[in-house]
Parts: sequence; structure tokens; C-alpha cells
Amino acid sequence: MNIFVTVGSTRYDSLFYAVEKALNDNHNATFQIADGEYSHAKITTIRFVKNINEYYQTADVIITHAGAGSVYNLLEMGKKIIVVQNTERVDAHQQDLVKFVEEKNYGLGCYDVSQIAEKINQIENFQPVPYIKKEFNKTKEICESLQL
Repeated sequence: MNIFVTVGSTRYDSLFYAVEKALNDNHNATFQIADGEYSHAKITTIRFVKNINEYYQTADVIITHAGAGSVYNLLEMGKKIIVVQNTERVDAHQQDLVKFVEEKNYGLGCYDVSQIAEKINQIENFQPVPYIKKEFNKTKEICESLQL
């Protein structure tokens, strides 16, 4: 199983160490580490790339921080995802997105990196509900009401 782990632009090294411990011989992993310090001789790491969708396309599973841009892009692509709350951030706003993905069965939610091994085992048999993007058509009305 090809696993791609992404943290967007925020450091989250504890996620990489937790995923590393959960990997087995059937897993091939690539970690997008941003400005983190994680390294491993047998795991490919990248920092920032312009073509991240190419990495998403080749992955069977994506483990992602709960950043809205990353999560919604992956949902629209129809990928199997594990959405992980970054508990190292000062605010807890990512928890809401993890809960949303989990409750709608769009992916698996992970509230703490200590759960990641369990989630990796679950994702192999998990069948996500397809996400259907809802177009936002209220821009004109909002601008008119604000007299813009």
C-alpha cells in the first residue's frame, strides 16, 4: 500500500514518527515534511512541491493534517484519507474538520497521533462515502447586500 503523509506548510514531526512506527513491509511511504526535521534512511521525504497532486494521485492512502485546503482537495479527488488533528498547534480549529470528515464517513478521523497505527489498519477495508462538492452561488447576492 502506497501511503503519502502531508502536513501542508506546518511542522508536525510527531505525526511522521508515529506513522513510521505503524508501517510494515507492505507499506511504501513518502512524507511531505514542510520545514520539519524528520528524516529516515528508508522513507522518502520532501519539503514543498508545486505538483503535490501528483503525489496524491499515486498514493493509495493519504494521511493529512486537518488543514482545510488539503482535506477538501483530497475529498474532491476521491482519495482514501486519514485526517489527523495537529495537536501541536495552539488553537484547536482542526478538530472540527476531523469531526466533519469522520461523521460524514468521507475518511477516517484521528484526534491524536497515538491512534495512527489503528487508523492505518482500518483504512485498508474502509470504503469512504463519495464527497460531492457543493457550488457556492451566493456571491452576487452577498455583494448586492453589501452594496459592492
